[in-house]
Amino acid sequence: MRLAPLAAVLAALAAVPGPSHAQTAAPNAGAPRGAQVASDALPVPTAPPGAARRGGAPGLTTEWVSPPQWLTGFDIGGTALNGSIDRGRDFILVNSTVTAAGDVPVEIRFDSTETTRAGRYLLGTGPGWAGVGTVRGSAYDVSNPAAPRRLNLLFLERGGTPNADGVWQPDASTQGDIEILFVLASSYDGTGRTYADQPLGAPKPVLYGWFARLQPGRTFFETSPAALRIGLAYVTDLTAETATAAAPAIDLSWGYVRSEGASFRVRRRSTADPDAAFETVATLGIGARSYRDGPLAASDRFTYRVEALGADGAVVHTSGDAAATASRSRNAELVGIYEGRAGYADVWGYVAPDGREYALGALQSQGLVVVDVTAVPPVEVGFVPSAPGSNDSKEVETYGQYAYVVNEVGPVQIVSLADPTRPVVVGQLQTQPGVSQGGQHTHAIVGDRLYVQGGRDPGGVRVYSLADPVAPAFLGRYEPFYVHDIGVSGTLMYAAGIYGEGIDIVDVSNPATMTRRALFNYPGSGPHNVCLTDDGRTAFVGDEIGGAGNWTRVFDVSDPDDAELVGEIVVDGAAVVHNCYVRGDRLFLAHYTEGLRVFDISTPAAPVEVAFYDTYTGGGYGYNGAWAVYPWLPSG
Repeated sequence: MRLAPLAAVLAALAAVPGPSHAQTAAPNAGAPRGAQVASDALPVPTAPPGAARRGGAPGLTTEWVSPPQWLTGFDIGGTALNGSIDRGRDFILVNSTVTAAGDVPVEIRFDSTETTRAGRYLLGTGPGWAGVGTVRGSAYDVSNPAAPRRLNLLFLERGGTPNADGVWQPDASTQGDIEILFVLASSYDGTGRTYADQPLGAPKPVLYGWFARLQPGRTFFETSPAALRIGLAYVTDLTAETATAAAPAIDLSWGYVRSEGASFRVRRRSTADPDAAFETVATLGIGARSYRDGPLAASDRFTYRVEALGADGAVVHTSGDAAATASRSRNAELVGIYEGRAGYADVWGYVAPDGREYALGALQSQGLVVVDVTAVPPVEVGFVPSAPGSNDSKEVETYGQYAYVVNEVGPVQIVSLADPTRPVVVGQLQTQPGVSQGGQHTHAIVGDRLYVQGGRDPGGVRVYSLADPVAPAFLGRYEPFYVHDIGVSGTLMYAAGIYGEGIDIVDVSNPATMTRRALFNYPGSGPHNVCLTDDGRTAFVGDEIGGAGNWTRVFDVSDPDDAELVGEIVVDGAAVVHNCYVRGDRLFLAHYTEGLRVFDISTPAAPVEVAFYDTYTGGGYGYNGAWAVYPWLPSG
């Protein structure tokens, strides 16, 4: 993601109902939810690297007081708390007057018995001033611990949602659901009206901004009182990266912008348990700026912190946190990379009659690329641009020698691969004729049927016959709500209602009269896609935007009328899963920042990870990394 002008960011924030694949915005702000397009991630800009922003000033560190930590944040490229917190002068949406000289440590206190009156803003109105709201708790400048100074607060809510109730209380959905808190350098005035009627973007002394989110599986005020401390990290720019070494290891590096201190202490904890205590793994001389932690197990993932110690062994400065996995891979070998274009979305495979294997890539801003993967390194051999007037190519699948390319806005393009080096558009399919900005978000080809999902209101499922592959014939529609994606087994379709509707099980034996047979759901759901075992008895459901945890859930659907949750696959509780695929007794996950993950599902209710390859080595979470996997090429 790239930095965008403030106005563009505000418009995108107001328009997008929630993420669904990776990095585009729904263009119809203000439409009913059914009319919204499931976008591909909130288009919030990623800030430049911390050192570049700060110009050598300290970074930020956070510490939660009174565990368990029940609040976290949505990664917008910030410098603390999984990228959700940054200085006001570096934070989106605001224009801070605070300079580096004014940076102070802050403690945000959460107390169900205390209230701060805070200025409130709503997205969808500029974002405009919406009067005075409440924050249950308070914030203090603690640069003088003996005399902490209470500070003014502002917050932003997304208008038109149940969360827009005038109380700052982020939920567990991926974006919280947009309850952004701003801590001001000005002393608390008791009224919340210090900045009354001023636009949010008007100059203000904003110390810190926080794109907050409730930790999945936690409750607000699970502990009360509790606190989040935001401090200045004079041990700066801590990075953790998978080491290039014979044995699995993690390389750390950092800077130090102060002169006091006699030594450094390197500490770590398992990333799987954010409430665990940090353990010491090394003590180094004060001149050290790097450390290799290893050997480790390939799947080990740790969060690190580096502390500067005084001569007496007391901590004088602390870094922010950084996390990494000990190895980029296990039982998966990288054989080649193609990166000749940009904006990659879905990927599919195609085997030509001569046995050569090709990757087909949907390029969101360009169209379709054909890559020969029999060659090493892979090489681009063909390209088809998006249809005139279309944008945002999302997915591609094949039927025989034809590829079907889905566009968020515009027709499905039908491309002949008779000669993969010269792909040719031989047809187009308008799945929402006469609908402004009509298109489709996902599709699935099962047998000789093309299923198309998403698009404009209501954005359900449309089904077509591929008896004539270049001129698909409409068979029927099922549109109870916005359907993000589907899985089909026999005569049953499993339709994912990403906005909390759960999974509809639909009889598709006659597409002209599709009817719901059953429904299953789970609290806080945001089901993104569904894949099924070959026997149709187990469904894997990936949750991308729900508040129950954005991982994969396993359902026994042997009796479709009584589906039962029998397991979960949690690679990292803070990470977001994307798409899933089943090949025999293997489940393949495209897991965004966690890369490719492969599980043995010979016992479906108890998947066991057997391989992985980390395609994204950057910090934080969110929607970077692996979007799709194609596991069916004959070569393996």
